[in-house]
Amino acid sequence: MHEFSAVTQMVELVLTEAQKQNAKKVLEVRVIVGKLSFLNPEQLRFAYKVLSEGTILEDSMLQIEEKEGV
Repeated sequence: MHEFSAVTQMVELVLTEAQKQNAKKVLEVRVIVGKLSFLNPEQLRFAYKVLSEGTILEDSMLQIEEKEGV
């Protein structure tokens, strides 16, 4: 399940950027996922929910846009 690995990196990146901006809360995270990445959107959402618990990302919405050929 490489979704957890991908989401772990994404969460770390978003938290780093949020910290740089002195953010208190993140409301939404938007990502574009290529269909050729073979990442399952539902598994991405599950991993995001688990990995964002206890952070400023908790309860934020993960918006996933799927693109062909990426």
